[in-house]
Amino acid sequence: MNRVREISGKDWGGLSDQFVALFEPVVIRALVEHWPVVKSFDESGEQGLNYVRRFANDRPVTVYVGEPEISGRFGYSDELTQLNFKSGRIPLEKVLDRLISQQDDAEPAAVYVGSSPVDLWLPDFSRENHIQKRNPETVESFWLGSKTVIAPHFDFPHNLICVVGGRRKVTLFPPDQLANLYVGPLDLTPAGQPISTVDLSQPNLGQHPKFGLAQKVGLETELGPGDALFIPSMWWHQVESLDAINMMVNLWWTESSGYLGSPLNALMHTLLAIRDIPQEQKEHWKRLFDYYVFEMDVNEFDHIPEKAKGILAPLTEKIADTLKARVIKELSQL
Repeated sequence: MNRVREISGKDWGGLSDQFVALFEPVVIRALVEHWPVVKSFDESGEQGLNYVRRFANDRPVTVYVGEPEISGRFGYSDELTQLNFKSGRIPLEKVLDRLISQQDDAEPAAVYVGSSPVDLWLPDFSRENHIQKRNPETVESFWLGSKTVIAPHFDFPHNLICVVGGRRKVTLFPPDQLANLYVGPLDLTPAGQPISTVDLSQPNLGQHPKFGLAQKVGLETELGPGDALFIPSMWWHQVESLDAINMMVNLWWTESSGYLGSPLNALMHTLLAIRDIPQEQKEHWKRLFDYYVFEMDVNEFDHIPEKAKGILAPLTEKIADTLKARVIKELSQL
């Protein structure tokens, strides 16, 4: 594995344009080391969680719990037919109590709270721990738990992760490594995103021979409290928490409007409508997709009057709503 490029700096707002343009991961050391929450975790994991407790409300949060035998690695059973953990909703304070009570256990349960919007569960947290948001639609979330391994997956939004408590090891693969990561089922996923089934701690190249190609271009880094990592959209990444109590805060944002929806939904629709039709028809549809989507040249539509372009015009929220209604209507008639 290669190392992720690193820089030192505190000006995230000034650097974000550069990072997005490069489309490669970069570590920003000590970006948020001045946050009060980081200083609390520096004293101890318990002190850090008690600082977080000041902001917690009674809203139940989704928590994932795995038995000690999964060694913190959330994923599948051996047959890939079911998940190896359970989930439930409880007040955040109870999760904090659970993490504190089991921090010295020799074989603790794996406890994990995934991406949860800060403004919904920790009101006023951002006033004391502030970072400039990329755009008005940026979502700020928090993650906390015990020693856990979140298997390689991708996210559609760009991602800036800021470690505030504990250490994290992050392993990344470029988007073009999809075929070498042995991705599991699309309709059964731990948290909505498809994940790699390769155990990075002990990869079985007999079972997953193409993973060796991914290893050659993979990147890795270890982050401590106060450090941040920019992960571009669609980069595969595994996040491993190395300490008994840990927390991070992240920013999600896209360079497109939120009303356009998730491309993963379009993939599901395409699987339904195109994957199993005859190959010669698929080739024609591929040309149509290239023409209208992947290689679209707006000048190709100059023969259509502006008022008549409809969904071929740049997508506004109104046009997007029209498209969504059409798709819903078509699917409801199947």
